[in-house]
Amino acid sequence: MCVIPAVVAAVLWGGLTVGMAQEDEDLPVIQSRPVGGVTERAEAEQPAAVPVQARGMVIGMQYALTDSRRHAASIAALAVETGVRAVKVFPEHIRWGEMQRSARRGIDFGALDNFVTEYQKAGYTHLMVHLQSHSPWASKDPVGNPTPRDEYLDSYAEWVRAVVERYDGDGVADMPGLRRAVRWYEIGGGIGPEVPEPMADYVPMLERAAAAARHASESVVVVPAAIVTTGGFLDEAASENPEEAFAASPRRLGHSLQDVRAMLDAAHAYDVINLAAYGDPFELEASLRWLKAEMESRGLTKPVIVGSTGLTPFVTGGVANSCTLDPELLGVVLPPAVEDDRCRLAAYFNRLIGKDEYTRQWVQRFASADLVKKVLIAAAHEVVLINTSLIEDLPRQQDARFAAAAGNAPWAGMVDARGKRLRPAFFAVRQLNQHLHGFTEVRRMPTADEALHVYRIKRPRGTLWIAWVEPDRLLLPEDRIVAREIDLPVQAANVVLERMITTPGQMRTKPHLMIATAGTVTITVGTQPVFVFGSY
Repeated sequence: MCVIPAVVAAVLWGGLTVGMAQEDEDLPVIQSRPVGGVTERAEAEQPAAVPVQARGMVIGMQYALTDSRRHAASIAALAVETGVRAVKVFPEHIRWGEMQRSARRGIDFGALDNFVTEYQKAGYTHLMVHLQSHSPWASKDPVGNPTPRDEYLDSYAEWVRAVVERYDGDGVADMPGLRRAVRWYEIGGGIGPEVPEPMADYVPMLERAAAAARHASESVVVVPAAIVTTGGFLDEAASENPEEAFAASPRRLGHSLQDVRAMLDAAHAYDVINLAAYGDPFELEASLRWLKAEMESRGLTKPVIVGSTGLTPFVTGGVANSCTLDPELLGVVLPPAVEDDRCRLAAYFNRLIGKDEYTRQWVQRFASADLVKKVLIAAAHEVVLINTSLIEDLPRQQDARFAAAAGNAPWAGMVDARGKRLRPAFFAVRQLNQHLHGFTEVRRMPTADEALHVYRIKRPRGTLWIAWVEPDRLLLPEDRIVAREIDLPVQAANVVLERMITTPGQMRTKPHLMIATAGTVTITVGTQPVFVFGSY
C-alpha cells in the first residue's frame, strides 16, 4: 500500500483538516417536472450519494502565460479578484529547451521568475509549475518523443533539481524576492495527445525527475503527467468495463489502458494522482469512478487532483469547422454532440472563428457553467485540487488556419487580456469560490429525472444546494432550453435563490427570497446552475 507521507499531506491540504468519510444517510428523492407539468415518479435505483473526505478543496486556475513580466503582473492582479489562490503556469516558455539552449549553457530562469514573482506578489499561495522535457538538442524526438536521450539524462535531472532549488524557499540559491516556497511540480504533459512518448520512456524520466526534485526539497509535491481519458468514458457503464472504454476511444486523444496502468504502477515516483478533464463534466464523473477502482486494486491511497481541465469541446483532435473533408482530417465528435451534429457544429465553429459576437458571448456563458459543474463533480469524488478555467484565451488557436481543432477551449478564457475585460467565467469562479468556502461535504442527491443534477453542500454557515438540468443532446446558441421545476427539501422557513452569473460584465446576481412550505421550496432550473441557501 502506498500512503502519502505526512510532510506531503501537510503541503497538499495547506491547513485543511482531513476527516473520515461520513456514513451514508437516507436522502429524499428530488422530484421534477416540466414547468407547469406533472411530477415524475422516482426510479428504483438512485445515484449513490458520495461524501467528500477532505475538509474543503483547493480550486485553481490554469495556464498563466510567462511571455513578459508586465503581462504576468497585469493578469495576476485581475485574476486574483476571484478569490482563487492556486494557479498553474502555461509551459510553452519554460520547457527545458527554452530555459537551457544547450548542455554547455546555463539555465535562463527569466520566464519562470516572471510567473513566480508576479503571481506571488498578487497573493497566490499555490503555484504549480509544469516541467516539460522538450528540447531540440536533448530530446529523442522533440515532437514525437521528447524524453531525454540517455547521454542527457543527468543534464535533465540537474535542470529539474535547479528549478526546484530556486523556488523552495530554503535560503540556498533561491530566486531573489521569493515570498514563499513553490512545491507543486508536474513532470511532463498529459498522458494523452500532449505526450506522445512511449510509457517505457516516460516512467524512467519521471523517476529521475522525482529523485532530483526531492533531492532539492523534502516538501516538494511531485505530480505525474495527467491521465487523459477523453473519448473513453462516455457513459456510466464505461467505468465498469475500462478495457472496452479505452479500446473504443480514439487513440489520438489518449494513451492505451495498458500505458495508463503502467504509470499507476509507478506510484513510488509521485505524490498525487493526476487526472485531466477535457471532455464533458459527466465523463469526468465516470473517469473518477474508474480511477477509484484502479487505485483500490493497487492499494493506492494517494490524493487525486484534476490538474488540467478544458471546456467541453464538442469536437477535438482535428478539423471542427467543416463536415465535408476526409474523415481522417476531421476532429472527434464528443458528448453532448453526436456525429449527426457535425455540420451544425461546423457552422457554429465558423461563427466563432469569424468573431461573431453573439456566438462568442454564448460560449463564454457556456464556459462558466461548465467549470462550476466540473468543480462540484470533483468535490463529490474526494478530489483535493482542481485547476479549472483558462485564465486567458488561446488566440493562436482561434485562427482560421487552426480549424478549431481544439474545439471550444481557445475561447474559454475568463479574462480578456487585450481589453482588460472580465468574462462570465471570472465571476462564476468568484461566486462558486465564495459559496464553497470551508465546505465539509458534497453529495449528489438522488433524483427521479436523471437529467436533473442536485448537489447538497454542507458548510459552517449553513447548507447550500446547487442544481441544474443537463440536456441529453447538444444545445447551441440557436436552440431553445427547456426548464424544469423541482421540489427541493430545504427544511427551512425561507431560502435565497441565486442564479449563476452568465452575463458579460455582470458583477453580481440579484438574490431572490423564497418562502418554503413544509420545509420544501419549488424552484425553476435550467442548464445554468442555481444556488439555494438558507436566509440568514
